[in-house]
Amino acid sequence: MRTSWSGKLSGTVAFVVLDYPSISLPGSKILARVAGSPGRCRGLLLATLLGAATLPVTTPAESEFLSFIEGIRESSKFAAITFTPDGQYVYAASAKHGALAVFRRNAATGALHLVEDWRDGDAGLDGLDGARSVALSPDGRHVYVASPGDNAVAVFARDETDGTLRFVTAVFDGQGGIDGLEGAGSVTVSPDGNQVYVAGVFDDAVVVFARNAATGELSFLEVHFDDEPDGSYDDRSVVVSPDGRHLYVAGVSDCVVAVYARDTVGGTLSFVEVQRNGANLVVGLTDARSAVISPDGRHLYVACEDPGSVVVFARDAVSGALTFVEVQSLGATGVEGLRGARTIAITPDGEWVYAVSVDDAALVLFDRDPGSGTLGFAAVRYEGVLAQLPRTLGIYDRWGQPRRRPYLRG
Repeated sequence: MRTSWSGKLSGTVAFVVLDYPSISLPGSKILARVAGSPGRCRGLLLATLLGAATLPVTTPAESEFLSFIEGIRESSKFAAITFTPDGQYVYAASAKHGALAVFRRNAATGALHLVEDWRDGDAGLDGLDGARSVALSPDGRHVYVASPGDNAVAVFARDETDGTLRFVTAVFDGQGGIDGLEGAGSVTVSPDGNQVYVAGVFDDAVVVFARNAATGELSFLEVHFDDEPDGSYDDRSVVVSPDGRHLYVAGVSDCVVAVYARDTVGGTLSFVEVQRNGANLVVGLTDARSAVISPDGRHLYVACEDPGSVVVFARDAVSGALTFVEVQSLGATGVEGLRGARTIAITPDGEWVYAVSVDDAALVLFDRDPGSGTLGFAAVRYEGVLAQLPRTLGIYDRWGQPRRRPYLRG
């Protein structure tokens, strides 16, 4: 275990180099990875949503939607981030270094302070090679990291007082009867905390584990391969509905979202349906990378990288089945900044949806109609900042200087 990174964390605004964009939303705060173009910096940004709900979304003001707080200077590439349930601590997984970093968050300002980091191979630690996804149990007692390099899930116990971690164990593909973890790339914990679900990208599988609430340890229950009933989905994102009744998997290869019913007692899954691009009126569902369900459980949103879109589905709370609603795509009705969309998130109140894109290096904001689930393009923040800080959001370049390109268009 190390307590410092190779780069300095001092300074007011700087950057963190990242590979795959991700967003986590504690209350109104946003911690977003925004990836830039080749040769440019990429950043971990912390911002807060201002009174956007009172603003006309057709003419968003320059600085009224997002207020920049800080970035963190660092050379490591974080692949995923998440917050503790109380919003006091941030956990970031680094694919490049096979590491898990712990940050303490200032509740008043949102600023972050590095507490510690764990790296694959340190003091017998295993299971973090290529760490790609991180999840916390609802009770805040354990942290789970999916690592495709090790085909594994690493388990940590968390001290609820200071946020520090203790390595517990790791489970590996092919050991103890476990199957389906090859390329483990996404992990989530059920709302009741009883099960952990992992997407095995290279196995085209969803793996189900029972979770010991006391120790955090995992016991293999079952695996579902994506040849049930057809296709190879290349699973990239797995999410459980807020009511715990259904699980959804976004798959890249076949441009699909697979739906499973979840046994709320035992946690096992049964296949319901698959929504595929070009079928059932579905359009825009190409290269699906990330999915999120609205807090009310009524809608599913999927970020699709190529050509750049957000696809909206209505969810049947009883069967879990999906119905296509709409697609917000690059260039349509003024939408921009979605080229290379990789990650999507929704605010806890369900009013705002955010997407992070790789190729456009942008953070895109939509307002959400809670009844229909439809989205309205509200604003985009490109890589770069304007003159006034802290009332802007953007990325600094690798030398700590602000980019000059405006981030709000139209």
